Order: sequence, then structure tokens, then C-alpha cells
Amino acid sequence: MASSQVSDIERAVKAGHKTIALNELADLDRQLKALAAALKAKPVIRA
Repeated sequence: MASSQVSDIERAVKAGHKTIALNELADLDRQLKALAAALKAKPVIRA
């Protein structure tokens, strides 16, 4: 998930498309925050 978006961000920056890079970065931020919230909400099971 994150690695493909990082590649998209790098490609956009190299091509000079700063707006696209910022949009991709904002989307990655939202996805990582959602993942963190999901992991935080799920109880940890220890053996």
C-alpha cells in the first residue's frame, strides 16, 4: 500500500507535478491514520 504510493509521489515530484504529489501524500496520510486507528481499536492477543 504505502510503497506504491511513495513511488507515485516520487514520480510526480520528478515530473514536476507538485499538486499530484501533495494529493498522493495527503491520501497516504489518511490511509496510514485509518490503519493506525484500526490497529489501536483491535485488542492485542498474546500467547
